[in-house]
Amino acid sequence: MKQATGKAVWVMKANNQAVQLRNLAIQAKRQLTRKKRQENIEKAPNPPLLLSLNELQKKTGLNYSFLRKMIVEEKQIPCLKVGNKYVVNYDLFLEVLGGKQNGK
Repeated sequence: MKQATGKAVWVMKANNQAVQLRNLAIQAKRQLTRKKRQENIEKAPNPPLLLSLNELQKKTGLNYSFLRKMIVEEKQIPCLKVGNKYVVNYDLFLEVLGGKQNGK
């Protein structure tokens, strides 16, 4: 009988060690995944600053009607329509506006 219980204890210890080893492997894989995800985030380019016409008007101080006419009606600057709002890439807006001031 003692041999059977000794063997049972040995099996339980082996199972416990296997569970611990599996848990360590899972933790190592999670850490590696976190590290890869962080590296991918760091590699990703910064998204462009998109502003609605109201935000653009507040940031530039230009008249809302002027901005709407130039961007929406005359289509001098590319924009996106998101729902009922028009959004503009601020850096591109400054680039185009700067080009127009230089006579291009």
